[in-house]
Amino acid sequence: MNGSEPYWLDEQELEAIHQEVIAATGGLAGIRDRGLLASALDAPKKLWHYAPESSTLLDLAFIAAYTFLLMNGILIQASQESVIEAVEALASSTDKPGQAQARFADWLSRVTEARYQNWL
Repeated sequence: MNGSEPYWLDEQELEAIHQEVIAATGGLAGIRDRGLLASALDAPKKLWHYAPESSTLLDLAFIAAYTFLLMNGILIQASQESVIEAVEALASSTDKPGQAQARFADWLSRVTEARYQNWL
């Protein structure tokens, strides 16, 4: 990425991803709380523009982050165990605000690789 504004997922794209995940792995279809969805979509923008912010929807947030990075030419190359460990550490952290997010960002920088130009 060249420092310009990244491509951001919108609600329709994230819903389509959610439907694909449900179709592949099972679970309940639909969005229970559109306000939480809007918040989850807004969190990466705040992170990009302001400061790290944790999410209570970490499973969906990770899928959104993975898709965001992929659509911006960055591939996460980590084992499933490593991903689970990193996300659980973020979710269960009792550190000062920003410390767990900084560790997650450090992990992410170690397991990502720029692969190609932006898809869009």
